Amino acid sequence: MQTNFEELQMAWKALDAKWVAQKTLSEQLVLSMISERSGSTLTAMSRKNLALAALFLFYTFFFAACIAGNAFDYEQPVFYIPLFIQGITCFTFAVLLWKVYRNISNVQLSRDNLATSLRKVIHVNDQHLVMSRKVWWCYFIAGITFPFTFLPRVIEHRGLAEGLSLTVIPVVIIAALVLLAKKLQLFRDSKNDLLKKNLQELESYLVELEQ
Repeated sequence: MQTNFEELQMAWKALDAKWVAQKTLSEQLVLSMISERSGSTLTAMSRKNLALAALFLFYTFFFAACIAGNAFDYEQPVFYIPLFIQGITCFTFAVLLWKVYRNISNVQLSRDNLATSLRKVIHVNDQHLVMSRKVWWCYFIAGITFPFTFLPRVIEHRGLAEGLSLTVIPVVIIAALVLLAKKLQLFRDSKNDLLKKNLQELESYLVELEQ
């Protein structure tokens, strides 16, 4: 009887050890999979941010050159305001994107701190998106007011009615299309959404493990 009990106890311990090993292996596989997916997303996000930072820096120099060289033959200083605002916002975008690139590049994903690292990246990117939206509105308003800087010359050559229609109608159409695209969330950061999805999946799995 004692022998049977000891054999049963040993079998139970072996089964328990096997279950722990399988649980550990499953945990390592899940963490490794999420870490690999998140790492690929972070790499793509970093490349995108760096490329956009360089692009907006180029736009900054472009607007600065337009102002310095009076590319549009403005006669009144007030007409430079939209170009100036667009140049400033482009430079701001470049700085913001560079900061996000640096912050993301400093994050090291590992299975030990995966959830913490993902939360940090998402937090940094969310802050960037909030600030970028404010800057974007400044750029958008300056962009739609830019065609009106040509309005006096157009009215002079075409008359008031035709000048207004040639200027206002295209601006209204472009503004409506941009706002519609924004309303449909076509400007969403898909990479950040992927990271949030990975974090949610990881947190759900960790909760299951605790249970």
